[in-house]
Amino acid sequence: GDPLDVIAARIADLRARRLSLRQRELDLLVARNGLQPQLDLVGTWQSQALGTELRDTWEDTLTGEQQSYSVGLQLSVPIGNTTARARMRRAELLMRQSVELLRELENQIATEVRTAVRDLHYLQRKWE
Repeated sequence: GDPLDVIAARIADLRARRLSLRQRELDLLVARNGLQPQLDLVGTWQSQALGTELRDTWEDTLTGEQQSYSVGLQLSVPIGNTTARARMRRAELLMRQSVELLRELENQIATEVRTAVRDLHYLQRKWE
């Protein structure tokens, strides 16, 4: 095929592999986060209106006389967490595979470039 088409295809392949590697890096980050403790801020608000008429109930709600609030922290610590650990091992494996696939493609492209340069030098000497 046309050398420019070959180059364009190789550039597209390289970009796709690098994008895949970036996605695997993000997957690994998410998997690692699944093993970390989680600290959440939680809160509730409750209004109790006890009036016998709708107007009294509405006034109680608006004035806040029968309201309660609650704010706290909730800590979740994974113990054992075999699912998250399996997810992380899988993400690590896929990451290593993506790195290897990218290296293989880079090596293949480098070999193709060296071969093309060698062929050009050969043709240049032949024409001299």
